[in-house]
Amino acid sequence: MAGGVLGAAFSLLLLASITQGLQQDVDILHYEKMEAVVGENVTLPCIIQSSPSLTIVSVEWRKNKSGNTKLVVYSPNLGLWKVWPNVTMQNVPNGSYLHLHDVETWDSGFYICEIATFPLGAIRSETELKIKDEVKLLCDAESIVEVPPGENVTISCTAFPADHYKWTKNNTLVSESESLELWLVTEAHSGIYTLTVITGNKSVHKRFSITVLTATTSLRTDLMTAPPQSNVTEEGLITSLTTRRPNIDGNETKNESMGGNPVATPTPNTGNTTVVIEDGDFGGLQSDVLLALIIVPILLLIVLAGILYRRKIKRERMALPPPFKPPPPPIKYTAARRHDIYTGPLPTSRCNSVIEPKDMKQMFLDI
Repeated sequence: MAGGVLGAAFSLLLLASITQGLQQDVDILHYEKMEAVVGENVTLPCIIQSSPSLTIVSVEWRKNKSGNTKLVVYSPNLGLWKVWPNVTMQNVPNGSYLHLHDVETWDSGFYICEIATFPLGAIRSETELKIKDEVKLLCDAESIVEVPPGENVTISCTAFPADHYKWTKNNTLVSESESLELWLVTEAHSGIYTLTVITGNKSVHKRFSITVLTATTSLRTDLMTAPPQSNVTEEGLITSLTTRRPNIDGNETKNESMGGNPVATPTPNTGNTTVVIEDGDFGGLQSDVLLALIIVPILLLIVLAGILYRRKIKRERMALPPPFKPPPPPIKYTAARRHDIYTGPLPTSRCNSVIEPKDMKQMFLDI
């Protein structure tokens, strides 16, 4: 009796060791780890590859290592029994696929696939699934970047979550890091740069337009801060004016700032004169120029309107008939009579302005 029990126990141990050895030779296609983004659809495979002659009795999917959450069970004889609402199972001859639709963060966990086979028994695989939030891309630069020649350009971007970064220009790989770094840029560096961030099965793209300015006008940002009297400005527009002088052999560079005096530095044998004007308060100057450009045309319009109105008044006056003035009254002339002419002596004395006649009769006779 005791020998029979020992024989049975030995047979069971031998069968278990044989089964364990057979199971070690079975290959199951599955993912050990998988990542996805919220809202995506996820497919987890569980396929037996090395033993196509096995007979599948049942397939069961569970969640978490403890196995307390049963998702779906399939049996060729009894059919499909689904417990979890947002999962579906696709059956194939040597296994199954578990489909998760519109995953959320709480779908993260360990998914266990257990296939009951004959004659090997249960075969198990385990997949760790991580669900991440939507990709959030943060960059320290705007989409349009302007830089003078000879400067350096650095654009840093961070994505949450992110697995892989890729910078390309005209479908040519430039960098595979979080930052795009260009040193001593020239006009050849101008163009459209595309950042591609890959997270799981999802990718996010962002484009940057980098323009290298010409040598005559360039935007320069200095990291130093200086008072208004200094020639160093914190941020300003540098304009270079080049004038050709055929009769002068020399290069004279003048730096004029809003708060300092001109400084001339002659350099022989170039033939160019370059004047660099640095404005420490370019914003205020720009607003003043804009205000002047608005006021001057308005004043010109007012003056032009006054001139046109004055011409109109003159034309209206010229069109009126001339004013009527009555002629002056005629002058009447009468002949002088003899008695109107004074023929007496002229006065010779203040007291006797007129000499009285001695004889009144003689006076009347003279008349």
